[in-house]
Amino acid sequence: MTTLLASAQSYVEIVEKASNTEISGTARIQAMGGAQTSLGADISSGFSNPAGIGFYNNKSFAVTAGLNFVNAKSDFYNNRNSESDFRFNTPALGIIFQNDGKDNSIIKSKGFGLTITNTSYFDNSIRYNASNPSQDFSSDFFDYIYSLYDANNFNPDFPSNLPEQAYNAFLVEEDALGLYYIEGDDYPPLPNAIDYSKDIEGGNSALNVAYGININDRVYLGAGLNLHFYDYTVETFYSEFRNNAALERMNYLQYVDVSAAGVSGTFGIIARPLNQLTVGLSYQTRTSYRATDYAEVVVEGIFNNYEYETTDGSIFLNNESSLVRYESEYSFTTPGKLRLGATYLFGKRGLVSFDAEHVNYSGMKLRNGTGIDFSGDNQFIDDNYDNVWNYRVGAEFRLTKLFYLRGGYATYACPKNLNGDKFIYSGGVGFRTKNGLFFDLTYLYKTESDIQDSPFTIAEPYSSDIQAFAPSANIKQQASSVLFTFGKSF
Repeated sequence: MTTLLASAQSYVEIVEKASNTEISGTARIQAMGGAQTSLGADISSGFSNPAGIGFYNNKSFAVTAGLNFVNAKSDFYNNRNSESDFRFNTPALGIIFQNDGKDNSIIKSKGFGLTITNTSYFDNSIRYNASNPSQDFSSDFFDYIYSLYDANNFNPDFPSNLPEQAYNAFLVEEDALGLYYIEGDDYPPLPNAIDYSKDIEGGNSALNVAYGININDRVYLGAGLNLHFYDYTVETFYSEFRNNAALERMNYLQYVDVSAAGVSGTFGIIARPLNQLTVGLSYQTRTSYRATDYAEVVVEGIFNNYEYETTDGSIFLNNESSLVRYESEYSFTTPGKLRLGATYLFGKRGLVSFDAEHVNYSGMKLRNGTGIDFSGDNQFIDDNYDNVWNYRVGAEFRLTKLFYLRGGYATYACPKNLNGDKFIYSGGVGFRTKNGLFFDLTYLYKTESDIQDSPFTIAEPYSSDIQAFAPSANIKQQASSVLFTFGKSF
């Protein structure tokens, strides 16, 4: 069976979203750019490097809440749009239980942590449109339909793919040579206007159980089990408008709702070769997910009482559509993450911390679909995704005995060797009381520029044969967050 989703990129986008994790954790850690691989004594350690649990000298709990504000600006054939949204979130909450080691033992302390971490949010809206002369568009949705056509897999009586839906909506006909436009030409006139929108909601979260030990205040070891939860909903709407054509308007609507759960493990070590220096290493294994999704696709042709000849006589076309619903189950794997870190401490005055994270996105895989052939999707991953390094740096300065100032920076590389790297700037303050209460406030700003977004992708080898590519918009995304953490050590 051929998938209903718009292209190979649709399933790939689902897996890529599940693979992407950014700065997460408490307000303190996020203020320092997320650089925490060689830090400890924060509930965020359980997910990033469980060896940090071994730094705790007492029990502790913390709750983090925040607001996210997102904005997406588009430039499409010199037409500019801007869409904004916001949401409340709880980036992290957790509790740590700690026990001292036995007298004269090299095990100085042991810690057990239970945390919930939201590692990424997808909420975003994109819209772009253009009403330019048709010669500005080199391809249209019909090229996309034709590129997916397979004469050996074409049965419009039981539609399961886009060409079959286009046929049922009277956009195309079929003969021995393939598909052609309803008016009898191979192609309709190129559109005079295009309108596209995409609304995304969802995110990644994880329940983490971690254990860490302190060996002689020099080496810290830890291991954790992560239960991942993934939710992704996207609504896409695409329209083409034509003047002086039988087909005045073509609409494509797609709704996809994906829920998945997966499991991974995290293992880590932090060493203190010098009193003022710690170095850390952690590895999060690949995450194996089982997903269910529901997809709904509508293809609609709007005609102005167009007279269409059939073998049984003439009919008049107006609003013609084809709706297909589809449910599926499948598995996918996201890549592992190797993290390296170093922290230099200036006594009790502050610290500087640095992280490097390696992710091999070509390791993403789709498999075990109910009637779905993922060979094209996995080949697309192999051809377009690569290894990346992400970097995070942060600093914390103790201004008084109770008051802290923090700042950080992080960069996340685009996994497809394209423009679209993410840059995150952060800063915050913290306050500690003598009885173990602590309060942290953080502001983050994220920017992602020069993202190329297309409403569809013309499949190979058709794209190369006709030397045509889908229209593309330039997207700039910005997001800001305000976070607050409250906690207590006891």
